Amino acid sequence: MKDPVIIIGMHRSGTSMLTKTLQQAGLFMGEDRDPNDESLFFLEFNNWILEQVHATWDFPEPYEYANDTIKKYIIDIYKARVKSKAIQKYWGIKKYIKYTKLQAINIPWGWKDPRNSLTIDIWKSIYPNAKIIHIYRNPIDVAYSLKQRALEEEHNFIKQKNFNPKKYQLLERNLRYTGSFRIMDMQHGYELWKHYVSKSMKEMQALHIKYEELLSHPKDQLTSIFNYLGIDVSQEQTISFSQSFNQNRKYAFINNKELVDFYKSIQNDPIMKDLSYDKIEEIGNNFE
Repeated sequence: MKDPVIIIGMHRSGTSMLTKTLQQAGLFMGEDRDPNDESLFFLEFNNWILEQVHATWDFPEPYEYANDTIKKYIIDIYKARVKSKAIQKYWGIKKYIKYTKLQAINIPWGWKDPRNSLTIDIWKSIYPNAKIIHIYRNPIDVAYSLKQRALEEEHNFIKQKNFNPKKYQLLERNLRYTGSFRIMDMQHGYELWKHYVSKSMKEMQALHIKYEELLSHPKDQLTSIFNYLGIDVSQEQTISFSQSFNQNRKYAFINNKELVDFYKSIQNDPIMKDLSYDKIEEIGNNFE
């Protein structure tokens, strides 16, 4: 069985955009996927991993305390699960029937989930030769996008509920709020971004892709990605894929004074300098 392609990267950093392109290029990324193109099989398992150490995607810090004992337990559970019918959620019924022994699968495959950034040590233990792609984006656009999503989730949660005391006196499961309060604050969103990106940048076996570079030079960046993955894609196909990228999303925050001010407050942080985000030319003299 071929080792997989594993996409890592902070939420709202272009992982979905990249995943869609890789799927068009022939990489199988799972049959059952959520609206963000995340394989439900691996998304659910990553969430389960985090639950074992009392962590969540937006409060991942407890995972750093996980020891080898719990990690071996997690790996054993995965190996058992991947041999069970549960794997149908990833492969789909047709592929599951075709490849009765999953070790015989010879098609390029993988999955995308931002949580991979947190649990990548587990996946590397299982698939030591996996191809890892890390895509990262400037923290202002990431934190702001997460904030807007959280506010929308909160609004929709409150709006859709009719708080009838009799109906909800037992706190039915569908009343449970699943949004994140942490990311409603830009500073906290930035700190979360730092956690994901700092951890992901340590992956020496990963190909690191800067979102803004991918938008500015899509053909060159995609060529590098396809070469790294060993996917045979023609130059014409690569050009076609690159034309779908929206360059206006490169630094979406630069025309928002509040966001530019926030950028200036973190501009000189070491990680901003390491990733060359400390001097964004597109901002120019905006709001001076």
